[in-house]
Amino acid sequence: MDLPQLSSGERFFALLGWALALEKRYEDTLHSGLIQIEYNSRDVMDSCFGAMDAANRLGEVMGCLEQCFRDTDAITRTGTTFWVLVPMTKSDPVASKVKNIIETASMGGLDIARTDVQVHMLGDHREWLNLRGCDPHLFLDYLEALN
Repeated sequence: MDLPQLSSGERFFALLGWALALEKRYEDTLHSGLIQIEYNSRDVMDSCFGAMDAANRLGEVMGCLEQCFRDTDAITRTGTTFWVLVPMTKSDPVASKVKNIIETASMGGLDIARTDVQVHMLGDHREWLNLRGCDPHLFLDYLEALN
């Protein structure tokens, strides 16, 4: 199957698995970042906005993120957590993208606090990759457990 034919979630996980394998294989050569954006909890979203309004608001956040990133970046959402894979980059450009996300979201009326955004450079987790492999789902579970 061709990458463009995949859903955005399937595309994200395929690309994340590929980026993890590259990070594991080519130490200190390739750099990819993974941005984790927590947008409230599901309970907060449902109690403050109602289910339909919460779904609309999460859709707005996704649209905002899609505007902030390159076509080569991959975005997905699990619950109220958004993940953005920024392949082949260094930490400074990723940090500036995070700043742009927060600014763009606030202009659109979406409240994302800096404390809700974390940048994970994949190479920083090479030890985990060497022990556990390159399964993208397990890797996201591992990153969420760090918080």
